Amino acid sequence: MLEKQLYNRITIVDDKDAVLEKSNESLPTEVRVQHEKWGEVVVTDEVRLHAIVSFFDRMKVEQTEEAKVQEQVFTGEVTYLNGHKRTFAVGDLFQYGAEVYGKKGINTMVSAFQTYLLSLYYTPELIYKFFASAQEVVIKQGGRVRTVDLKPILDSIRQAKQITDYGEIQKLLQSQNEPIAYVTAYHRGKHIANHREDILTISVYPSYFVMQYLGDNNGNVIYMKGSLADLLVKENVS
Repeated sequence: MLEKQLYNRITIVDDKDAVLEKSNESLPTEVRVQHEKWGEVVVTDEVRLHAIVSFFDRMKVEQTEEAKVQEQVFTGEVTYLNGHKRTFAVGDLFQYGAEVYGKKGINTMVSAFQTYLLSLYYTPELIYKFFASAQEVVIKQGGRVRTVDLKPILDSIRQAKQITDYGEIQKLLQSQNEPIAYVTAYHRGKHIANHREDILTISVYPSYFVMQYLGDNNGNVIYMKGSLADLLVKENVS
């Protein structure tokens, strides 16, 4: 309830319900994100939910006359505490419900939001799913393409642990030699024209491997520990 004094008169404005409604609308409980190549990821973690809504607030500063987002990279739906649901889309611009925001061309905040959403998919489980759903997976070792049983390879990716300690990554980089193998997923198959968004590659080293999604505009790489190298060496000997 607000009290507003005008010309020595006090007006009582009862806006408790409006304030409560606004508050509930600002508290997300779930965000579902959909990517054409990676599929769906569901976010319920409070820290990540807050980060996503913070991006919403920063991108909704500048409304545009565009009718809709032309190049949709991500689509999604956010559910708020009051049960309301809002759809959104991210691509060349940002769309929230029916409203479109941003400028054509370089849009730093929209690009940063895309990078953040993409990072949600960089987990062993979702990397595994990308490889498992790809039309073709190619393994190159010793300068030649190898034919191996993919199941243990994919299982090894699924069971890997992401390396997040910067000091550990630096040590790995200092001792890094040439990869012993490359494992590449082609979403549409190798013999069909693939855009970079269709390709996910892994460089395998003796004690770790590095994942890079070519559709990542920032060129981010993910360092992981697993038994991938041991499997490939074993397959090569057998």
